[in-house]
Amino acid sequence: MPKKTRRAKILAKERRLRLLQNTPSPALTQVKTKQEEPEANRSLPTPTAPNSVYDETRGYFISDFKKSLLYIGIVIALEIVVYFGTINNYFKF
Repeated sequence: MPKKTRRAKILAKERRLRLLQNTPSPALTQVKTKQEEPEANRSLPTPTAPNSVYDETRGYFISDFKKSLLYIGIVIALEIVVYFGTINNYFKF
C-alpha cells in the first residue's frame, strides 16, 4: 500500500472532526441509559425457540449426511466385491 500523503492525512483528520461534531458522544449516551434502567426492574432473558434458519440448515445437513452415508456404503460394498472377486479370479486385472 502506498504511504499517505500530507494532503490525504489532512483530509482524513478533517473528516474525523466533522464526524465527531455531528454525532453525540458515546460516553454520554451510555451514562444516560445506565441511569434510566434500575436494577430492580431487570428481568432474566427468556429462552427462545430455535429460529427457522437453524431448522432449515439442520434439515439440509441431515439430508446431506444421509446421502453421504449412502455413497460411502456403496463405495465400500464395491471395494469388497472387487476384493473378493479378484481373490476368487472372477475379475482378471
